[in-house]
Amino acid sequence: MGVAAAVIGSILDICTGLTVPVWIWMTIALLGLIIAMFLAFHQVRLSRDRLEEQLDDKRSDTPILKKPSPVLYIEIREHRFSSSATPGFPSTKGTVIWLRLLVQFNAPKTMLIEAIELNLGGKRIPANDYKSSKLSGISLPTYFYFEIPNSVTPGEHPVQLTVLTDAGEWCSDEFRITLPQR
Repeated sequence: MGVAAAVIGSILDICTGLTVPVWIWMTIALLGLIIAMFLAFHQVRLSRDRLEEQLDDKRSDTPILKKPSPVLYIEIREHRFSSSATPGFPSTKGTVIWLRLLVQFNAPKTMLIEAIELNLGGKRIPANDYKSSKLSGISLPTYFYFEIPNSVTPGEHPVQLTVLTDAGEWCSDEFRITLPQR
């Protein structure tokens, strides 16, 4: 716009007797504004396109978008307390209280279950005689046994099952148990 005004000013200085109607001046000014808005819009659009390309490159480099992590669903179907003298529970010397959980897993992808632990009062209690195993799909409901330490007082406690796998650590929903008197 400034260049056009300078050119027109120079022409008017050279040709002093040149008379130009007002509508021509208005048309030149209006065309200058339209051209300036178009050029500004075009520059903003080019900048936007460059930024979108950079953002797309960064998104494609993000591994979490390329490969979602596997998930393990844990369902506690039932729980029961008993002593070591009860049939169907592990037998040990002395009076031991066992918690038996009936658990079913659902893993969309194959994973190795390395350990199963019960979170009780801030302590992690390992499942009795658990050996690591591979899991894929929905497992059959399985019993797991946990020896309740003598330090845990009778009464109601929040607990959670933790499963350690080769793909990470997974926890069940928190549930409540009522520990009987010893």
